[in-house]
Amino acid sequence: MGEYGTFQAAPRRLSEAIAEMEAIVAFAKGIGVDLDDELRPHHDWMGVDDDYALEAGAKYRQNIKAVLDTHDEIVNGLAEIVNVRLAELKKISTAQGAVMESIDQGINAMENLDLGQYGRRR
Repeated sequence: MGEYGTFQAAPRRLSEAIAEMEAIVAFAKGIGVDLDDELRPHHDWMGVDDDYALEAGAKYRQNIKAVLDTHDEIVNGLAEIVNVRLAELKKISTAQGAVMESIDQGINAMENLDLGQYGRRR
């Protein structure tokens, strides 16, 4: 907010921020893929068929699933922030376009105004 409660939009800066946020989302998605790839070869580290392996393996898989699910939710949250900012940018651009069109119409109307003999006509 600027002085006197006005809102000042900077579409170029918002667009740059969105691009950076999209890069963060892409990077974050890659972390989950990399983590899953790194952990996959070790999923049977506790063994496969004895009592310990069955109990520890179930807990291990549950923990890994929880980590990956949490990661996915964080990435989805980041992606939603990007989507909201994109919608915001579209609204700002639309509003700016409408204002610029209104200003152009006002200028054209003033240029075509007939002020009679006491004024000048453009």
